[in-house]
Amino acid sequence: MPNILQKIVYNLSIIAPLLIMTSIVWIIQNNTYCIPILLISISISIIIGFKVSFRYAMKHMAPIIIRTEQISPHDEKAFSYLPTYLLPFASIVIKEFNLIILFCISLLIICGMIFCNTAFPNPVLMLGRYHFYQVSANNGVSNYLLISKQKYRSKKQLNSVYRMMEFLLIDSEEVE
Repeated sequence: MPNILQKIVYNLSIIAPLLIMTSIVWIIQNNTYCIPILLISISISIIIGFKVSFRYAMKHMAPIIIRTEQISPHDEKAFSYLPTYLLPFASIVIKEFNLIILFCISLLIICGMIFCNTAFPNPVLMLGRYHFYQVSANNGVSNYLLISKQKYRSKKQLNSVYRMMEFLLIDSEEVE
């Protein structure tokens, strides 16, 4: 159960910047502050919840020895969310663009992420100077997403990790 909760909080935090952008557009278009304050409050709550969940997970997980077959940088995938974060600004140009449609799309993305059997890079972590790596292990499992502040250049540098979710690993050196 905690694994599912961590996955939900992790994936919700990916959408938090979208709420902030939507609130900026709302202020520009409607010149009201009630909805933006609500959206920013929700976004901040999600990010705080994520930070608490992330720190809790890092302190309470058991280390796993990993024999890495391949490791490669994966930071560029976090930047792929930038167009999504700018999507609310389309409503300024297209008058009939409905913000409710935007929320429905966001909800579909969140549901897809929760039930998808993979991990996505979290751009919120990039603000904390974390890097993402694609890792393949000798046990036959590939496409692990590793979160680390270390800069890996060789598979021999990675020895142990913590498993936060199905395919999401955290560098064990981050916890120590």
